[in-house]
Amino acid sequence: MKLTKMVFVLFTLLFSLSATAMVVTSPPAPFTPFMNPIHTQIAGQFDGWHGDTVFHLSDGQVWQQAEPGEFNYSAKDPHVTIYAANGCVRLQLEGQPNSVCVKPAMQ
Repeated sequence: MKLTKMVFVLFTLLFSLSATAMVVTSPPAPFTPFMNPIHTQIAGQFDGWHGDTVFHLSDGQVWQQAEPGEFNYSAKDPHVTIYAANGCVRLQLEGQPNSVCVKPAMQ
């Protein structure tokens, strides 16, 4: 088993301990604390994050907000960067100073 797949499995198990059943709708890009940044777009209309926002990306990945907080920002198909920093994986809108901690979405 490749290291990246093992990291994904470990991360998935970590966030599913309280769930009775879990289905990954789209596997996120494997990452480590030293992951390369992912440059992509949010698919469709985006209106910021509001505590439990799910981010559907144009490349099929699905991420979920993993920390409290709100940021109001409206755009269609905005470009984002996903990167590791400060002990979590962060999503940042291109041209904006704000970022939010995210995790692979489980549904």
